[in-house]
Amino acid sequence: MPSNRIANSKIQIYAKKSLAKWLKALESVPTLKKAIPRNNQGTVAPLSVAVTVCSLKRMTQLNSEYRGKAKPTDVLSFPSDPFYWNQGVLGDLVLCGPVLVAQAKDHRHAWKKEADVLMIHGLLHLLGYDHELGKKQANQMARLEKKLLEQSRSRGMGLIARSGEIG
Repeated sequence: MPSNRIANSKIQIYAKKSLAKWLKALESVPTLKKAIPRNNQGTVAPLSVAVTVCSLKRMTQLNSEYRGKAKPTDVLSFPSDPFYWNQGVLGDLVLCGPVLVAQAKDHRHAWKKEADVLMIHGLLHLLGYDHELGKKQANQMARLEKKLLEQSRSRGMGLIARSGEIG
């Protein structure tokens, strides 16, 4: 078994376990709580997200197909249709294991911290935030990433702040 497969399986296990923590954290931020789907009684629906860890090749295919960029990226978010989203099924996150590990190394932190950063970023996209729509949206999303990271041992910069998109 190639070493990246082993790393991807470890990342997959961690991501699935950690995702519950991040879904709960969304409800603790007032701005985000307003964006979370509610059931017919007006209460927050139980949230669910599918998370998958993939190879460089698969991420390149997905990024090319869905974003027109023929290169791998770290995380992609695929929101559910409105019917499922309104029931709390926010969508799917796809993490690229090799990119995640390389970014963790570049930023001199553990791969688990990088997984958290990427999952937070992806979850915000599933809730409708998009840093690619301009500086105002990038700043808002960066503040939310920071706020969520501050709630755990994964303190530090979010993906947007690291990229220099905010100003």
